[in-house]
Parts: sequence; C-alpha cells; structure tokens
Amino acid sequence: SLTVICRSIHASILEDLGRYEEAEAIAREVVASKTTLYGADHDETLISKNVLALILERRQRYPEARALLREIWEASVRLFGPDHGG
Repeated sequence: SLTVICRSIHASILEDLGRYEEAEAIAREVVASKTTLYGADHDETLISKNVLALILERRQRYPEARALLREIWEASVRLFGPDHGG
C-alpha cells in the first residue's frame, strides 16, 4: 500500500538524519505491515528487514542486527537457492 511505502521512505530519511530511535520504530512497523501484506519471505519484506538491520547496526545493537541478517539470508537461500547472488 502507498502508506507502507511512505512509512518506509520516512524511516530511511530518519536513518539518514541519524535519528535512529525514531527510524527503528517506523522500520519495525513497516516490517510488520509488509509481513502481513506479503508474507515473511516476500522480497519486499526482506528488503524492509534489511533496512531495519542497518538501523540496528547503527544503534550498535549488533546481536539483534546479526540475527535479523541471518533470518534474511536463510529466507533468501530458501527462495533462490544457496548459489544465488554470489
């Protein structure tokens, strides 16, 4: 939906401005919305999870970012196979 797209852009802008706490909250909302709309393994959802992982990294929440990146990687392997992209 257009609202989810706008919220995603808003989170990215806040991240660029260094407003990581606000960006994280919105990014989490976007991930939840895209998971509901498209499913957990849809590419749109995975892209949003990646944005959230980047924000978590910027906030030095490395274990949480790493766990989310592993989740994204595992979904990518399921969807595209172990040799995709690399």
